[in-house]
Amino acid sequence: MRDQVQIATKMGLEWKGGAVFRDSRPTRIRREIEDSLRRLRTDVVDLYQVHWPDLETPIADTARTLEDLHREGKIRAIGVSNFSPAQMDVFRATARLDAVRPPYNLFEREIEADVLPYANRTGLTRALGRSESARNGSDRRRRGLARR
Repeated sequence: MRDQVQIATKMGLEWKGGAVFRDSRPTRIRREIEDSLRRLRTDVVDLYQVHWPDLETPIADTARTLEDLHREGKIRAIGVSNFSPAQMDVFRATARLDAVRPPYNLFEREIEADVLPYANRTGLTRALGRSESARNGSDRRRRGLARR
């Protein structure tokens, strides 16, 4: 049955004391993929996505780690969410990038000016859906998340 299902999940957020922190350090990424594979009872994730850019970890370090996981066969495709075109360029200078999942809904349409044209120009798969900010009524995209 696994061959009939596509699994996509995100990584790079850590909850501490009720607050959410961005954390895309290589050690964290490796721990998260192993935890996800175990919980999902599979040996590979079809699309593994960075939830938010971690401003304290170089994008190249995050990209390199995901590229290594791809080469090791633990993930089939690499994606990002909430990245700007400039951040995706930095990512793509180090590793493959297959998909982008930006916030996009009736109230958040900013990506029509930058992220969607970028995805079209570079051939990225676009995974569009309801964002967290639409769900809880706050504009988390502009405000970001707490730092470590």
